Amino acid sequence: MRFFRLFIFNNTYDADNFYAKKDTDWSACKSMMNRVSCCFATKECIGNKIYFGFRNNNIRKGLDVKIEIVALVDKNSTVDYKYAYSINNDTNVELTYSISLDNQNWVEKTLRSGYLQNFSLEQKEIYFRISSPNNKIINYKLTPNERYKIFWNVKNECWDLNRY
Repeated sequence: MRFFRLFIFNNTYDADNFYAKKDTDWSACKSMMNRVSCCFATKECIGNKIYFGFRNNNIRKGLDVKIEIVALVDKNSTVDYKYAYSINNDTNVELTYSISLDNQNWVEKTLRSGYLQNFSLEQKEIYFRISSPNNKIINYKLTPNERYKIFWNVKNECWDLNRY
């Protein structure tokens, strides 16, 4: 019987270092050793992007992995998430941007190149902010139920956002 180790990461820094085999430079938020199958639930992962890493104890044989993710719904919740927002990183680099519900308190997000992040909220107005390497900052109020992409604005020499 073959066993593997499962590691779960909640940020790209640790996940990238795990995949690069920099074993002294990452920390998993959850790990399970010597499992053929496993199941877990955690409140820390709600609303966050997570990354899975696997290590095979038998290096000579391949590792087939099947992942099934089941979303659990709180039936007592009365929240109606009727406003959706999608942000696509249309660049060739990982980017960090911020989201705010009030244009004052900001939450930083990271988005890998070519990836899409979706938000479902009960609030109609959210704000987007991104800073460029030359310290130019753009700030937009986002329209609900629209798709946006981040791109490099050559004319203004900064990261920018537009609908698509």
